[in-house]
Amino acid sequence: PPGTGKSYLAKAIATECKSTFISISSSDLLSIWFGEAEKSIKVVFELARERQPCIVFIDEIDALCGQRNYTESESSRRVKTEFLVQMQRVGTNNAGVFVLAATNIPWALDTAIRRR
Repeated sequence: PPGTGKSYLAKAIATECKSTFISISSSDLLSIWFGEAEKSIKVVFELARERQPCIVFIDEIDALCGQRNYTESESSRRVKTEFLVQMQRVGTNNAGVFVLAATNIPWALDTAIRRR
């Protein structure tokens, strides 16, 4: 639920791990301009890789990575794809980058995101 300290906990984890902390909201990444959201996602992960060890905290991830469906826009699909590509890179060759995300509606997340 809102106001339970999810963001505070993420910051405390980063502090305890002596890691750089990048905190963003899904609304910070989304854009009305074609291709800008994907670029923003890529920039955040590039910055995290440059500043390892780093914890990236994404608040309200459900707004960024909700369930895929046939009525979804092409831009929404591209955003999810870019996020998944970046998450895949974190899982393979960036041992110093960790991603924490918060949501109040976990059942609304895309299944591919939940697996990661």
